[in-house]
Amino acid sequence: MYYIISLKHTRKTDEFITLWGRDNKGYFWVKSEAGIYEVPEEGYHNTESSFPVKKEEADKLFIEVPYCGKNILAIPNNNESVKKLGLKWKRGQLERQIDENIIQNN
Repeated sequence: MYYIISLKHTRKTDEFITLWGRDNKGYFWVKSEAGIYEVPEEGYHNTESSFPVKKEEADKLFIEVPYCGKNILAIPNNNESVKKLGLKWKRGQLERQIDENIIQNN
């Protein structure tokens, strides 16, 4: 099982990492709105602008934070999370640093 991280929709100034929604619909910070994908599609979920992350690895990164008057679970957009996801910031965009323990293996 996988979450899909959106590199394209996560900005450096965002508080949280952006995830794809259920059924390939929308982009969300909140875990409860994120889609969980059984078999990510190569070339669709795994591109320069998005990639699958193993659910068990991503689940370790979610933290509970107050947001808009309620507590949510989200992955903070900070150096620690970015590094653990095998990413780096380059010219204001997230880029992948491949880590086969985190992303999908084909």
